[in-house]
Amino acid sequence: MIKLWNTKGSVMGKLIDAKEKIFMFSFDEERDKNKVLDGQPWHFDKFIWCLGEPNYDRKMTEVPLSFVPLWARVYDLPLRGRTNEENLRRLSAQLGTFVKVDGAPFLEMERAVRLRFIQDVRKPLKEEVVVGMKTGKYENFKVKYERLPTYCYGCGLLGHGEKDCDEGPYDEGELRFDESLRASPWKVTKTVVDVKTS
Repeated sequence: MIKLWNTKGSVMGKLIDAKEKIFMFSFDEERDKNKVLDGQPWHFDKFIWCLGEPNYDRKMTEVPLSFVPLWARVYDLPLRGRTNEENLRRLSAQLGTFVKVDGAPFLEMERAVRLRFIQDVRKPLKEEVVVGMKTGKYENFKVKYERLPTYCYGCGLLGHGEKDCDEGPYDEGELRFDESLRASPWKVTKTVVDVKTS
C-alpha cells in the first residue's frame, strides 16, 4: 500500500490487530496523509481498505473502520434535477452520507452526475436511486460506482465475493448484482453545456 500511495515523505506501517486486519500508518508529511485520505477508495488485491484517523482519546482498535468514500454516477437524470445541488444532496443520501457533487454536473446531456458519498461497508450497494418527478410520479435511476473493488453479487456488500458470502451459497439465478455496477474510468472534458432552466 505504501508503494501504491507514492508519497513524497516516508510512511511507516505497523500491524495492530492481526485477527481484525488493522494496520497503523504514520506519515512524515501531512500532505501525504491528506492525499491518501482524499484518494480513496484504495484496494489491495481487489479488496477494499477502510481508512480512518485516530482520535488521541480513543484506543487504536476503536477507530471506526467501516466507512469508505466512493464516487457514484447517477445516469439519465433530467437536466433540471442535475442543476440543483440540494436535490443532488438528497439523492446522495439514498446511497450514504453526502460529501460533494462533482464540479461539472452539466457536461453533455448523456453524461451522468457524479456524487461523492461515504459508503458504510456493512450495508449493500444500491443499483438505483428513486427520484420524485415534477409530475408527482417516482422514477428509478441507474447507479454505477467508480474504482469499485470486490463485492458480492449475492448480497451486495463490499469485501467478499459470493463464494465467501455468509448468506450463500447462491444458485446462478439468485444473484441480484453483477458487473453492471462498475463504471468505466471518468474522462475529464472541457466541453461545457450552458444549461438554462425555463
